[in-house]
Amino acid sequence: MSSLDLKGKRLSLFLAFIMLPFVVFFLILFSPIILTLFPMFANVAGGFIFWGILYIAVMVGFFGFLYRVVDKRVAMAPDWMILTSREYWLLEYRREMDKDGDYSHRRIALVLYSGDCPVCNGSVQIARGGFHFPGRLVGRCAESPVEHVFSFDHISKVGRPLR
Repeated sequence: MSSLDLKGKRLSLFLAFIMLPFVVFFLILFSPIILTLFPMFANVAGGFIFWGILYIAVMVGFFGFLYRVVDKRVAMAPDWMILTSREYWLLEYRREMDKDGDYSHRRIALVLYSGDCPVCNGSVQIARGGFHFPGRLVGRCAESPVEHVFSFDHISKVGRPLR
């Protein structure tokens, strides 16, 4: 398992990386007001809006998983992170404790979960919920991925049949 501690400078860089597309979005959103207050920027506004929209699209396309990790505390790792693997890897936003048992910081960990199907003893892998379970990660049996579907809780490591 691989992980990245988010504390100190790394936390600051991570938060800046997460927040920068929001800043660009709000600058684009308020560009009419900004141009009214500062008309000297009118000649560069079109280029800024074009490149800003392109920047946001690229950031969401390639790094949108970071928003899901922070929001839901678990997300599927993007394909470009795990090019050599056939398994479905996850990114978890874990809480770390210090030696006294108090909250210390958060860590992004690359993890792989698998299990045995209680119905047919096939292999169960974590996958996106798709159309039937939108916004969820579910366990799907390799032998019957449509019928043998299980809930997934990355905290308790326990799933229940969804069908």
